[in-house]
Amino acid sequence: MKAIAFFLDFLLVANLFLCTKHHITQNNNNNAQTERLKMHSRQTLDFNEISTLLDAAIAEATRHDWKVSVAVVDDGGHLVAFRRLAGATASSAQIAIDKARSAALTQRPTRFFAEMLNSGVAGTASLAGVIPMIGGLPLLQRGQCLGGIAASGVKAQFDEQIAAAGTKAIGCLEHPSTGSKESQ
Repeated sequence: MKAIAFFLDFLLVANLFLCTKHHITQNNNNNAQTERLKMHSRQTLDFNEISTLLDAAIAEATRHDWKVSVAVVDDGGHLVAFRRLAGATASSAQIAIDKARSAALTQRPTRFFAEMLNSGVAGTASLAGVIPMIGGLPLLQRGQCLGGIAASGVKAQFDEQIAAAGTKAIGCLEHPSTGSKESQ
């Protein structure tokens, strides 16, 4: 009887040892998998920020009685908000979207490309997805591009002023290296 009890105790201890070892090994494997599969997070524009951007830009245009279209895109250049004021030309709608997309994808103000073209860099006009017209600004925050905003319908400097009113409303400041808007 003692031999059976001893044998059963031995089996119990061996089983506990093996289960514990398996559990530790499995946890180590899970930790290694977690490290390999670690997801990177990034900031995105939320509904309130998008509304704030668009509302501030529209308020700036309305204050000056400018008939414009304003577009906000995400970091992939996809339209997330748009408004065309009464009296804005039909062409201003697509131009605003294209300027915002250009600013977001290149992470530069469209002024950068307009100035390149004006200085004689003819190839600027043929860069895919680049709109060399002033009025589009990227939305950069902590080194990440959140999207872009642009206006179209009045003189270029006023288009940019409208877009800047939007970026300012969410706390963006001048980025020293590109002249683009970046939040602190």
